[in-house]
Amino acid sequence: LHMLIDTGATACTFTYEDAERAGLRVGERDFRVPIQTANGTILAAVVRIPEIRIGTITVQGVNGMVMPRGRLSTSLLGMSFLKRLNEFNMSSGRLTLRG
Repeated sequence: LHMLIDTGATACTFTYEDAERAGLRVGERDFRVPIQTANGTILAAVVRIPEIRIGTITVQGVNGMVMPRGRLSTSLLGMSFLKRLNEFNMSSGRLTLRG
């Protein structure tokens, strides 16, 4: 999956389509958590992501959300993943992640 790193996002947030590709199954009744966005409040589904891998870094049991179909254009790699790393740093246009 392609995800945008977003330190302003509390949780990893998936488009509906990316969630399906990742095997995160959600039904219509799962969309019940109100999320405030720039375009107003929408209901998201809370999920537990078994594992996120980036290169040699693996983090298990990551909290996340899935947005309804068509409500998010790009999935976000948020703080629920980033805060579990030993280091994440942006310097001189270069992002460093350490597991």
